[in-house]
Amino acid sequence: MPQSISPAFRTRSSRPGGGQSVPPRSSLLTPSDGAYRRRFVNRLAVLVLAAAAAGLVDDGVAWRRLVADHHTDVARREEVVIDPQTRLLLNTRTSLDVGGQPDAREIRLLDGEILLRQGLGAHPLVVHTPHGRILSSDARLAISRLGDSTVLSVLHGSAQVQAAGGSGAARQVPAGQRLVIGPQGAGELQPVQEADVAWINGEIVVHALKPVAQGGAPERVMN
Repeated sequence: MPQSISPAFRTRSSRPGGGQSVPPRSSLLTPSDGAYRRRFVNRLAVLVLAAAAAGLVDDGVAWRRLVADHHTDVARREEVVIDPQTRLLLNTRTSLDVGGQPDAREIRLLDGEILLRQGLGAHPLVVHTPHGRILSSDARLAISRLGDSTVLSVLHGSAQVQAAGGSGAARQVPAGQRLVIGPQGAGELQPVQEADVAWINGEIVVHALKPVAQGGAPERVMN
């Protein structure tokens, strides 16, 4: 994970051969420079909103990915340590925001796939997507937001799911089960599917196009 640089380090860089510190960048801007920057930011915001309204930006997903707390690019994965008992593994092309209090963390999954691993005694954590929220503690969950649905696969422990809008009662999902949450609410519980979690081990499940009579079955390819 990239480490933050303290303000003192940023504002006290010295000139070569001299002992004088360089003033912060903001203090070097003239009034005209500041006005130009504000105009540029305002125009950029207008262009992004217009593009989203015209359908040129996938509902702002690309923009949100750039400004998210954590995001991964193609062929990149990242591990995020929320606290000593809670870790996230982000699959490729995944973005999310982290919020809440130290004893009640909240994750907003913007797009992509994550593996949530909580140890014994972990604080409760809520994962939000447009389709609902997932509450867990001491669990191992694979959660994906791809397209118009959210898929939860419980690998260890259990999780509680509340569909968006409060429609229907909260659902308890035990280990070994998956639940798809879409615009119409949550579906029925199903066994965890290999394709939903293969990425965790760097695998891609390929459904070979073979007649059933010839034993057509999913094949696994290492990523």
